[in-house]
Amino acid sequence: MKARLKALLLRTRDQVADVAERAAWTAGQTFVAVFTPTVIAAATGSIDVATARAAAISAGMAAGAAALAVVKGWIATLYGDGTAATRSSDGDVIDLSTLSDVGGREL
Repeated sequence: MKARLKALLLRTRDQVADVAERAAWTAGQTFVAVFTPTVIAAATGSIDVATARAAAISAGMAAGAAALAVVKGWIATLYGDGTAATRSSDGDVIDLSTLSDVGGREL
């Protein structure tokens, strides 16, 4: 059991870094997409500071939700039951019972 967990951690270390980067970029893109109209409106003087502050909070919440969606999708891919929402990037279902360590030995 301990060896299986170690193999899972080694296998997913790069995936965790990839997911973290993807979540950060997705959050940033979402924040910019939600907040940009507010910046434009503020520049033209059509909204006040309180409205801009509320929009910034909303954009931050949307960015957090987008980042969470990326992480949630990755977890579903690792531990899902093979339905459409839990497919790996190559279309195959990830079967954790078939993990092997670096030397190719079954765990």
